[in-house]
Amino acid sequence: MTETAQKAIIAWNGTREALILSTNVFSGNETEVVEIMPLPSNPSISKAETQSFTKVTDIVNYYFDLTENWRLNRYFLYSTRQSGSFGVGTAPRVSITFQEAIGFHFLTVVEAEDSEELTHWLKDFLLSRDNVSELPTNLNELIDMYIEDDIKFFVIDLIKTNSTEKTVDPLIYEFDTLKLYYPLRISSLFSGDTSISLFTITTSELKQDSILGGTFRIGAQLYIQKDAPGKVCSNLTGFFSADPNLCYFTYHGSQQEFYDDVEAEFKPSSDTPALVTATLNVGFGLTLLLLFLASKMGGLLNRRITKHELFQRGFLLTGFVGMCLVWAGFVVPWGLARFGDVLLPADGAYATSLSSTFTGLLYMLLLLGVIPCYVYLLILEGTSKKAATHFVATGVCTIVVTLLTGASVLHSVSIGMNITITGSAFLILAGGLCLRKLKSESISEYKTTNFRIYVARKFLLAVLTLIGVLLLIFWLISLLPHGLRIGPY
Repeated sequence: MTETAQKAIIAWNGTREALILSTNVFSGNETEVVEIMPLPSNPSISKAETQSFTKVTDIVNYYFDLTENWRLNRYFLYSTRQSGSFGVGTAPRVSITFQEAIGFHFLTVVEAEDSEELTHWLKDFLLSRDNVSELPTNLNELIDMYIEDDIKFFVIDLIKTNSTEKTVDPLIYEFDTLKLYYPLRISSLFSGDTSISLFTITTSELKQDSILGGTFRIGAQLYIQKDAPGKVCSNLTGFFSADPNLCYFTYHGSQQEFYDDVEAEFKPSSDTPALVTATLNVGFGLTLLLLFLASKMGGLLNRRITKHELFQRGFLLTGFVGMCLVWAGFVVPWGLARFGDVLLPADGAYATSLSSTFTGLLYMLLLLGVIPCYVYLLILEGTSKKAATHFVATGVCTIVVTLLTGASVLHSVSIGMNITITGSAFLILAGGLCLRKLKSESISEYKTTNFRIYVARKFLLAVLTLIGVLLLIFWLISLLPHGLRIGPY
């Protein structure tokens, strides 16, 4: 018997897994064959929906359309994974926990404590079905490795085949496990190359080392609505309490490379994106630079700081923090952009590009042109009513545009959008404090002809220009096709 196609959907919520499998099989003559699948706990088995793989393929293809990437042929998701033709008796340390006919399948689940006794049981099982096929010589050794790893449940699936290729009804195996599990080591019994396609649906992102480390490639990674798995298969209705992560993995190569099974865990939530870390470091460094320049202006280190000067420095610092936060929020992920069942992680650049042309263009102008200009105005021109008014207007406008963008494309809000709104609030606070101070006191703009201050102003202007250039680079990167960017973003 040859298994010409295998498809797998793996749904895991951290404690329970639902594994949906479907195969295409044919044989040179009419016969009954047995496939063995080890599992970490006693499963419940039922018939799955035939259209499950078509539905999950459509979701991934929609993601590829959105990201301008290649598409999957909805009928090609097969893996050429060969299977041997090896198939009631009893054994002292082998117990049957489930036995039932489902469609073309005659399923038996056994719990084994000893590999040799399970092998003898399989031989008796084959003879009782008038099947005289030989077991692979290294089957006993492989089963012993599974039992040593505390995997003691084995699904024995009998399928009647003939010379006509047919699609076997898909089955869903549900079992308890603290890791996402997919058996691969059992495939090392057979020689030849194979292609495997896995769809994983999990509560959050996976630590992909245990999957990608086995020469698997990731073809797509996206979030989907929490009710989307129920549309793929009704057994998955209510399986997740929040929007799950969907990944598509592929493997092409020899079956002899399978030394371990797939056992994956969730990616730690404490991982900090490198871009966020870099942004915070740059913001911290620029803040220190601002404090240094402010302390030099007017010789504030050589004399007692007046109340007015202290207020001025606090005002300038508040405005600068607001500017840094707005910029940082633009490059940090904003949330999940919605497209029906497909949800894409979106940063500020991507969110604005997905929203209307007007809001996207306005946000780009605010970030790339107006904000650096206002920083220059406040830092170099000092405290003034004109500067304060511009700051308040910028903060209010940024909040409005941010909310318009979020309402139009975002399914959920993440840290980036919150940082942007917080930065805008700092801008409004800085401008508001300045306006209030101007009402109570007559504060003139800070002017000086000191040469050192003149040099400091020019240097600060150069720094602000550099910030503008960096923002322009981020903006240009955001215009690249989404599939060319690092990871799922």
